[in-house]
Formats: sequence, C-alpha cells, structure tokens
Amino acid sequence: MELRLCVLVLLAFVLGSNAFDTSFPMANFTINLDDPPQERWNEVIDTYHDELMKAIEVLPNIIPEKIRPMIIAKSEWIGERLEESMGEYGLEMQGIAKRMGVSNGLIVLVNIIYEVTFVGCTSIVAQAEDGSVLHGRNQDLGDGKGQTTLLRNIVLYATFKKNDQILYHGNTFAGYVGLPTGMRPNQWSISLDATMEMDNKINEFDNIMYGLIGGVIEGKASLVTILTRHTLQTVETYSDAVEVMGNHPIVAPVYYIIAGAQQGEGVVITRNRTVAWDEWQLDGSNYGWFLVETNYNHWERNPVSDPRRQVAVSCMNSVGQENITLTTLYGCLSQEPVMNPLTTYTAVMNPSTNHYSSFVRRTVLE
Repeated sequence: MELRLCVLVLLAFVLGSNAFDTSFPMANFTINLDDPPQERWNEVIDTYHDELMKAIEVLPNIIPEKIRPMIIAKSEWIGERLEESMGEYGLEMQGIAKRMGVSNGLIVLVNIIYEVTFVGCTSIVAQAEDGSVLHGRNQDLGDGKGQTTLLRNIVLYATFKKNDQILYHGNTFAGYVGLPTGMRPNQWSISLDATMEMDNKINEFDNIMYGLIGGVIEGKASLVTILTRHTLQTVETYSDAVEVMGNHPIVAPVYYIIAGAQQGEGVVITRNRTVAWDEWQLDGSNYGWFLVETNYNHWERNPVSDPRRQVAVSCMNSVGQENITLTTLYGCLSQEPVMNPLTTYTAVMNPSTNHYSSFVRRTVLE
C-alpha cells in the first residue's frame, strides 16, 4: 500500500490536481491457491460483505430487460451444477455464496456480467524508446451513477500465490472470481474490453445461452474472464498466452489486449466465440508505436458519440514515444472522456519490470 501511495503522490505532481483528485488507493488481498477453493475468498467477502450485498441487489437492473428473466433463471440452473461445470472456479463461487448467505445462482449472475451486459473499457499498449512494453486500462461499468459507485466500492487488487510463490496479480470485484485485468510477473499482462455491440449480444442471445449452458457445462467454452485468470495461472510465456486467448472457445465475443516483456510484444485480439477474428500486432500498428482499443473493431470507425479512441490516440501522439512512461500513460487514461463517469478503476503495468499499479477512480465529492 505504501508503494501505491508514493506512486499516487508522483502522479499528483506530473498530472496535476485533476488526475490526483480522481485517484484513490485500492485494497490489496492475497489469494492463496493452496487453500480449498471454497475458502480462498473468505477475507475478501468478510471485508466487503455489506457493500457486495448492495451491489448484488441492483445487479439484475444492469442486465438488458429483454433478456433479464432468462439470464436469472439460467444462472440458478448453472448454480446447481457449479463443480461439474467450472471446476475449482465453480467451487470458489460456491464458497462465496455460502459466505454471503445467498444462492449459488446469484453468485453465478455476478460472474457472467461481462457476457450479458454492457461493459465499456479503454486499453492501451505502448512501446517506449528503450523497447519496454507498457500496458494500461480503464474499466468502465455500470450506469455512471449509483451502480458505478457501488462497483467502485467493491473493486480490489489481488495477488495470487501457490507454494508461497507469486503466480500473478490482477484487478477484480468482490464476489467475482474472473480477472478483467492481470499480469504474470516478468512475462505478460492482459486486459479485456467488451464489445459495445449490445444489440448484437441480445440478437445472439440463443448463442450466448448455448455458451452458458452447453459450452460451460460441457466444458466446451469458458466465461471470458475465467479464461483470462486460468491462462494467467497456467501459461508462462507471451506467445503461448496469445495462442490460448486467440483460440480457446468463449461464451461471448470480446477483445483481449496482451502485452509482453520483450520488445514488440503487444496485440489486440478480436474474438468471436470460437476463434480469433483478427490479431492487431504492435509492430503492425497504424499508430507506429502503440495500440488503442476501446469497444469497437479497430479497423472500423467508432460512433461520433463515443470519441474515446480519438482522444486517447491524440494524447499518446502528444506525449510521444520518447516521453511515454507508466505515469504519462496514466495521464492519457485520465483524459476526458477516456476517463468518464462509468470508470471504476485504472491500472498500468510493465511486465518486464513486474510493475503493476491500480487505483479506484472517483471524484473527491463522491
């Protein structure tokens, strides 16, 4: 925590009061993978019990009304089959449900939020002049009002250990066992950006239901952030991570953004449910030395109503490769509307130096 406070003070001087006023330290937890899965999140749940219960109560309202009843029903159905469907991650959900005193299905609902609702994000991968590859992301979620505030209150930073050795770090939310953002020390980092095409998600509802039931239960597909975490847990190298994230079947379309520890290692993977549709490499970027992904296909224009991509690109070009650092990258992620009322947290990472900093984003008046 002291290190993060020092970084926060540094950001205050470099970025000015606006970024400082919206950056707050995040609670840190250690998840011991040697513990029984049902007990791994006990400290997190005990810490956030009341805030998580508030979030759970409003969570169904985030799901589009057209598909809400079926999603809730299928979540309960999956909740009765957690161990057979998701192995140790299902057992973790069971433990969380028991600790919270709620049904397994309600915790399943928490854990499929990426698949069935709108999640906005911005991810940037940039190569500095010394060849190091930096990675930053904003996680946008909720309604920009009360829902987002509830989510900010349960976001956390976790270090995952096994045999007393650190395997990986990441950001997630209390009650949520997947990782939207994470890093394997000295190897690679990853963030996940959802597709903005919510209408397509609703239109492909039958396919999503197949993924949730046929795919997950039968072991044919993974929840998008469970795959992120499992790959961080089991895959060492950047190249192998890109292979897995590009080809393992998943429940819903998504963008996986990955950075490595070596020069030139950076990619945006545009995923459909079965394979990679496109892999946009750092060394093939039309921006020269960086990649910017929001929630749209990079080769297509984003809507005029959502200029996050243009603002991020403009900021990165203004900073320049000679001046890009984790601090200046954080600055670009703090520009409006890249940072916006839905932003819950910002993370910046450097896999080659094992640096990972993340902060809750909120106004001082919130």
